[in-house]
Amino acid sequence: MGVLYTIQVPSKCRFDLLQVTLEHIREGKTQRKLAKAIKQGRRHAHFMCQNCCILGFAVRSDSGLVLTDKGRRFLDSGDRMKGLILAQSILESPVVSMLIKHAGSLEEAARMSQDDITEFLVENTLASTRKTAPIEAVTARRRASSVKRWIEWLVNNAPTIPVNSALDEIDEPIDDLLAYY
Repeated sequence: MGVLYTIQVPSKCRFDLLQVTLEHIREGKTQRKLAKAIKQGRRHAHFMCQNCCILGFAVRSDSGLVLTDKGRRFLDSGDRMKGLILAQSILESPVVSMLIKHAGSLEEAARMSQDDITEFLVENTLASTRKTAPIEAVTARRRASSVKRWIEWLVNNAPTIPVNSALDEIDEPIDDLLAYY
């Protein structure tokens, strides 16, 4: 099925903070300034930036994090389009796509318990790109909570995303996204 690394598994992701996180990345601000803006610690700001990378909204460069075209498109879109871009990005994230494949469907993945997702992560996630050791069970449990929230977001928001009206606005294939709706 493939191997995940902990850096590909979300942690402490709050979708309500995506906008401000991406704005800080676009402006080249530090994680310290982001932490202050979101009223969280620097560790949480680090995780929010990592989640933006997992979603394909940002990449690491020699000068720090920079927005991708998808990240810029997300920031420049209206709320309706943001929902579609976010849904597509969650579906395309390595951990969610692997979990859906493992479960057989988005609906089955949504029915998985946090313990089931934790077990999946322990079996399929390495601690880092430099180590062959699996993710620690306690870390997997915390990350499973975030993965479960991402899947629940998809299930809960899928009926409210106006897919048909937004199809002409997106320039990437969304066949996989539409297959789940």
